[in-house]
Amino acid sequence: FVGTDQVVASELLHVDEGNGALMFACSSEWRANIEAPDSKNVMLVCACEQSKIQFQGGHGALAEFDSRSVVRIGTPKFIWRFQRRRDLRYAVPSLKIVLNLGFLESEAEVADLSVGGAGVVNCDTEVNLDEGELLKDCSIALPGVGKITVDLTVEHLTALRTIDGAGMSRVGCRFSGLSEESRTLILHYLGTVASG
Repeated sequence: FVGTDQVVASELLHVDEGNGALMFACSSEWRANIEAPDSKNVMLVCACEQSKIQFQGGHGALAEFDSRSVVRIGTPKFIWRFQRRRDLRYAVPSLKIVLNLGFLESEAEVADLSVGGAGVVNCDTEVNLDEGELLKDCSIALPGVGKITVDLTVEHLTALRTIDGAGMSRVGCRFSGLSEESRTLILHYLGTVASG
C-alpha cells in the first residue's frame, strides 16, 4: 500500500479486457484498506516467466466475480518497472532448503529456482536475515537428482501476508560461487520440472 509499510499477498484471478479491469483475490487486510475512509493506492509487483513487473493501481473496489468477493482494479495505463531476469525461474512446489545460519540450521520452502538463485519463503520467524548476508553451505535436495550444497547471498527481504492473513517472509537469494556440477544438477532438475 503506497505510503505505508503494509504488504499483502494476493492472486490474479481474471483479466477483464473488455472493461479494462483486473480481478484479485481479496484478503482481509485488503478489504479493510478498501473500506477505510483514507484508502491507499496499491503498488502491485508480480513475476511472470522471466520478468518482474511492477505497476500502480488505485485503491481498488470490492466486486463479485465467480461467486466470490474480489478486488477490482482498473488495468494500468503504464508500468513502473519491467525487469527481465537473466535466468528463467521455475515454480518448484514442495522443494525444501536447509539454511545454514552458522550456529543453527533452519528449513524453509523454495518458491522458485533458477541457476542464478532461489526465492525462499516460510523461513522460521526467529530467523533474522540481512540484505547482503552470505549463507554458506546451505543444502537443497532435488528430487530424482540429488542433494546439492550452495552458498546464498541475500538480495532482498519482503514481509508478506497470505490470502488467509497469515504472516510470511520471502527471501530473494543469489547463488554465490555455484559449482559447475551443482549448476548442471539444477539444470537437469529444472528440465524435469518444465517437462512435467
